[in-house]
Amino acid sequence: MEWRFRPMSDGEINVDPIEGEFFTTDALDSLADGLVREAIQNSLDARVPGKEVRVRFRYSGPKLAFGQVERRAFLEGLWPHLESPNCGLLDLPGINEDMDFLLIEDYGTRGLMGDPSQVEDLDETKKGSRNDFYYFWRNIGRTAKKETDLGRWGLGKTVFQAASRINVFFGFTRRKGDGRCFLMGQAVLKIHKEGSTRYAPYGYFGNFEGDLALPCDEPQELQAFSEAFWVRRESPGLSVVIPFPSAEITTDEINRSVAHHYFVSILKGDLVVEVENGVHNVILDRDKLLQDSPISPMVTLAEWTLRDGAGRDVCTCTPQGKAPQWSPAILPEPVLRRCREALERDRRVAFEVPIWVTPKGESPKATSFIVSIQREVGLKRGEATYVRDGVTLSGVRTSMPPELRAFLFVGDPLLSRFLGDCENPAHTEWQERSAKFKDAYELGPSTLRFIKNAPRELWDILSKPAQGRDEELLKDIFSIDVKELEQEAEPEPSDSEEPGEGESADGTGEIAGTDPTVKLVRLKGGFRVKAASGVSTIPDEIRIRAAYEVRRGNPFTRYNPLDFALNEDPISIKWRQAALIEAGENTLVVKPESRTFSVTVKGFDAHRDLRVLVEVVQPMSPGNSP
Repeated sequence: MEWRFRPMSDGEINVDPIEGEFFTTDALDSLADGLVREAIQNSLDARVPGKEVRVRFRYSGPKLAFGQVERRAFLEGLWPHLESPNCGLLDLPGINEDMDFLLIEDYGTRGLMGDPSQVEDLDETKKGSRNDFYYFWRNIGRTAKKETDLGRWGLGKTVFQAASRINVFFGFTRRKGDGRCFLMGQAVLKIHKEGSTRYAPYGYFGNFEGDLALPCDEPQELQAFSEAFWVRRESPGLSVVIPFPSAEITTDEINRSVAHHYFVSILKGDLVVEVENGVHNVILDRDKLLQDSPISPMVTLAEWTLRDGAGRDVCTCTPQGKAPQWSPAILPEPVLRRCREALERDRRVAFEVPIWVTPKGESPKATSFIVSIQREVGLKRGEATYVRDGVTLSGVRTSMPPELRAFLFVGDPLLSRFLGDCENPAHTEWQERSAKFKDAYELGPSTLRFIKNAPRELWDILSKPAQGRDEELLKDIFSIDVKELEQEAEPEPSDSEEPGEGESADGTGEIAGTDPTVKLVRLKGGFRVKAASGVSTIPDEIRIRAAYEVRRGNPFTRYNPLDFALNEDPISIKWRQAALIEAGENTLVVKPESRTFSVTVKGFDAHRDLRVLVEVVQPMSPGNSP
């Protein structure tokens, strides 16, 4: 076996690898985060049905006398490439430095199946033709993983080389079925020169037929490698060896990352992780998490949510073909009342939320997700954890009110496919403009927002007091005649209104049909719609549309969702003496409840001209007015 890089020809385009950048994200706190997420994700995707997946992270430590010569033998021929001035390494170890390493092994998996000599895509639709070996070693940004697999970009394995100070990793696999063992290695540098020869970035350790790298399956070589790097491969699976791991990757960081990103898979009994450094050996399983996890409040909520027999109320599903919307009507009145009482008593509540997903060109398909929420007194910033299958989406951003702790779980394969299509390569967030998601689904963006906003919207619905007035509520405490209170109107909100008593300036808004019962007020960064002074009737329903001005054409028909969405930050909606029926991308529907109603919408770009159209629907007769 030997290390070999392919010499480049004069006509080739010079392209350096950039795939490591996909794991540089605010949602990943460290390189250990990226390594843990991708290594375990690959193992779960290769899981043998019905088997528990066990993953071992074993760190050798920095000082090793035994085995140094044997380990060095597996880098022979590579060092001249590593010392090339333009190879891209910033922290090259000394040639005589002791080689520490990180060993990652999985069990309960199938190993890297497929023909090791395959060099191009074949018909993957044929049963049994999926070639894990080919896609793991010979492809970047390409994959044959199924739509319901956790990893789907074909980039996860690149974190193995990114975790090494010399950008190198080895893979030793034993396959389920034929029991064969194979060993190969890969180095990822930049285009570099050794002497006068220019070399391509990707190098392989293996046996070669021409330029084709093939794995070693010779028992003597496999035994030598196993002894040098402590590989134990009695059962099927994959062992990855990372020589000279980055100093960022510590056992403490691995423990923290496993508990944060894979606590749901561990709770469900799908995964056990062992972390060892020669001094401490930590086994992260269900019992360990429930006993002393640093994220125990969320672990406790998730465990209760996923527990068999946990009571979950079922929400009302939005009709097919319509964008899903949150409103109190999504919960039956008895459920709404009971859950409000539960939250007031600081108890948890959980819901199954049915939803329709419609891939382009297909009929609507029914699916669902689970949301649980609880009040946590003293929690200054609300926290929500989103989990697709077994992996935590740590980069999903949506505003949460104080005291809210929420857990959202997606386990249905159809919805998992939908959300997987809009994930970024690091699988940390959902992006509605993702290349795999954009235009792939009917009502895709609105469905995604409905899911993302579920914890906050359910909290708002359940935190809102019941409509109407309880005439008996305080009769034993106060003796004031309620009728006297009706004569005293509530004061208007104190936002500063622009000009002319808050009247809308020219070009900023209009009321369809110039209905005399409502008034449109311009505010700094927004607007308010309220009842006109002295009215004796109020509308039954008001529809409000907003859009930024455009140079040509109708601003409402040319509205761009990238400008703003009324149901997303930074837009805020406040209403009084009214019910919010619908909040879509640029449309609100409001039902006034008294002559003192108002709806205030703020958060727009103060440097752009805003147009607002207010349409009054089905005005009530004087006899029906409050």
